[in-house]
Amino acid sequence: MFEHFDNRTIIEGAVTVTGGLHIGAGGQIQPGGTDNPVIRDALGRPFIPGSSLKGALRSFCERTLYTLNHPRMPACLITSGMGNCLSVGSYKEEFERIKEEFEAHRITEREYADFIQTHLCAVCRLFGSPYQAAKVYVQDLHLAEPLPAPVQLRDGVAIDRDLLTAVPRRKFDYEVVPAATSFRLRILVENAWDEELGLLFLALRQLRAGDIPLGGKSSRGLGTVTCEIHRIQHIQGRVRQSLLDYLTWQPTAEGSSERPGEVPNPELFMQRKIDALLEILRRPSDAQGTTEPA
Repeated sequence: MFEHFDNRTIIEGAVTVTGGLHIGAGGQIQPGGTDNPVIRDALGRPFIPGSSLKGALRSFCERTLYTLNHPRMPACLITSGMGNCLSVGSYKEEFERIKEEFEAHRITEREYADFIQTHLCAVCRLFGSPYQAAKVYVQDLHLAEPLPAPVQLRDGVAIDRDLLTAVPRRKFDYEVVPAATSFRLRILVENAWDEELGLLFLALRQLRAGDIPLGGKSSRGLGTVTCEIHRIQHIQGRVRQSLLDYLTWQPTAEGSSERPGEVPNPELFMQRKIDALLEILRRPSDAQGTTEPA
């Protein structure tokens, strides 16, 4: 799947906090510090780990495809072990047999990889699994500009769910990144099919609408964000000149904004990929068809 450079899609934009954000740092509490600090980079600035955003996007895609239950775009639920996919233990005996044949050199590496590819669900093929690398790479989101206000410190109390009252002496505090904080967004997608890009763009549209929360304490009103897509590059690796232009491009001293493969209309590009996904999902379950690389 990755032995050729079929295509690469680079998505750049911004994620902006609209209702406060808490992504905890974990680890030990520092003496005199807050009970729940937000995660910070080496310079002490809040950031959004790429894994947090990727996990939120993946969760949306899993729920959506699992609910639609279309055989051409199946999905498993890794946390509950539901669905037909290698990642949740389906096809285990077949996989062990194929693995033994591969290790005994009775089948080729290509045949071994094809078995894995065809026995993973659409979400695992796109976002990765223990059996196959991800096609989607979400970089850490660092501040796009200085914080609009200092990181806030809020108070909370533990609630006894049976008595519906506060638990005595269980007060705590936690840090919150303020609303209007903006983070730089950059996502790389390798060798994706049209419908896979459509699934990712569908999730990004939900993020833009504020319907995919990030971080913790969402029941307390935190985690609401929106996003903007500023630029999309789509490089066709099978087109020799397109690939050479991409590999040899360098920014000019004047700061040229046009880059190889840059899509003139990102919204139209996104919609076309979403349409490719919807075309599959609207077909009868027994309909056949093939797709081409994006």
